[in-house]
Amino acid sequence: MKKLLLAVVVLGLTGQAVASKEEFCAGVSGLAEEIMGVRQNGVPISKLVEAISKLDQEPQLKEYTKKIIVTAYDEPRWSTEQHKQQAVTEFGNMTYITCIE
Repeated sequence: MKKLLLAVVVLGLTGQAVASKEEFCAGVSGLAEEIMGVRQNGVPISKLVEAISKLDQEPQLKEYTKKIIVTAYDEPRWSTEQHKQQAVTEFGNMTYITCIE
């Protein structure tokens, strides 16, 4: 969870000084992977939303992150490590595509 919060903070800082849309979307994809990883480990959605709400970030970044969280929790939670890792990778890819389009 600490890794996730750090990812949100870094995304917020780099979002202001990003050199390209591709770099920004790569950061969003990494954040999405962290969120899905936390989801696959069984952390309740309320804990994630609460943690994000407490961060000192731009309101738009918080809302965008909350949307990623909700989307991740709409996906199933898998029981095997292989399926969990596949879910993390696919969610990161899907988020990148959505961002870049």
